[in-house]
Amino acid sequence: MGNDISGRWSGIYYYPQNSNINISSVPFEAMLQQFGNTLGGRITEENTFAPLGGSVLEAKISGYIVGGIVSFSKTYNSGVNASHTVDYHGYLTGKGKTISGHWQIEDWTGTFTMHRKTENKQPIKKAVIKQAANA
Repeated sequence: MGNDISGRWSGIYYYPQNSNINISSVPFEAMLQQFGNTLGGRITEENTFAPLGGSVLEAKISGYIVGGIVSFSKTYNSGVNASHTVDYHGYLTGKGKTISGHWQIEDWTGTFTMHRKTENKQPIKKAVIKQAANA
């Protein structure tokens, strides 16, 4: 099966240069859950297009991973005037720490990249370990 991509990811998607959107990119946070080859999870992002959606949009994702190919659909929660689906297709690289590829809504497409978030683990100093052993 390869890498398990479950966990927290930070990403950014880019609008095409010829779009009528006033910004070029949107950062997002994703929580992925992998079960075998099946993917699920949630994405949150700044609201850049849904006037009734509040400042943050949330979407569910569902898809699959086969080898290094990652494919999922992002469906925004209904009720925020943003209830549409975006298809993402990309490749897992960087020892399982990066996913990059393209997103598509009908004939409109752009690029995206995601990076696995690492836990902020503080190294335990040898002096602390030695002190605990002598206690």
